[in-house]
Amino acid sequence: MSKKVIFYVALAAAGALVLTLSFWGERVSARVGTLNIYGGEVSMVRDDAEFAGKTGTEIMRSDTIRVHQESRASIILPDGSSIRLDAGSEIIAREILTEGGSLSLKRARFGLLRGRAWSRVEPLRDGASYEIETPTLTASVRGTSFDLSYIEAESRLIVGVGSV
Repeated sequence: MSKKVIFYVALAAAGALVLTLSFWGERVSARVGTLNIYGGEVSMVRDDAEFAGKTGTEIMRSDTIRVHQESRASIILPDGSSIRLDAGSEIIAREILTEGGSLSLKRARFGLLRGRAWSRVEPLRDGASYEIETPTLTASVRGTSFDLSYIEAESRLIVGVGSV
């Protein structure tokens, strides 16, 4: 066989291997979860464009969610975990990884830019992590609920169930 044929066969085999492993290994998802609005208005910023959020809107990695005054909303993650956001809150979806073909979280990271976020986290498998960062504090948990706020340059953390 010629070198060209061998090269193309090897390239095709490598591509098939990568595709196969993507179904069984960690999956980096662009989709973080869905938006649920309890009342009021929510804005979302994606790729430098701002638009009105609606209940059921898919939240993608790097989206910023802005909850307007006198409004409340939540982010529902693939495994059923949720982040409830109070009025005036702003959060960015930094990263989400799930286990293979399942919806179990491997890693979830959010950045609370301002306001208050209450999290209810479904139990995570060993080695999995769930984090919310403020400019001054990072809360990382496993199967618990907690309240984190960043208001007037001050972070506060209150644990509801479990440990942080």
